[in-house]
Amino acid sequence: FGTTFNLYCLEPQPDDPSAMDMPSAVANAYGGSGIDYSALCQRSPEAVALNASGYSEILAQGSIPQMVGFVERLIHHMGAIAKPGAEGTLQTFSQGFVDGSSGGFEDLASSLGSQPSW
Repeated sequence: FGTTFNLYCLEPQPDDPSAMDMPSAVANAYGGSGIDYSALCQRSPEAVALNASGYSEILAQGSIPQMVGFVERLIHHMGAIAKPGAEGTLQTFSQGFVDGSSGGFEDLASSLGSQPSW
């Protein structure tokens, strides 16, 4: 604890014979969608602080799945869990914060503290 490390983003490296990187080659061979390389360097909702600063880092990404991860982590931090089958509701709830219609971190914490039905 207390040690700082320089971490670098992962970048795909092309394979010499095919000039394709391995994840793309595998996705291409099996008809998959591959990896979203732009997401490899984003801060994880599992790693940011559970406060307004961490919320702002996730919000700046403009990603609903990232915000869902942050919200789920905050829910667990508060000692709760979302009910099974509440994924859609959690996505809609998180989308409101990503698009700005639901307010900021204080509103998020207040909404979760009010013990939503989901």
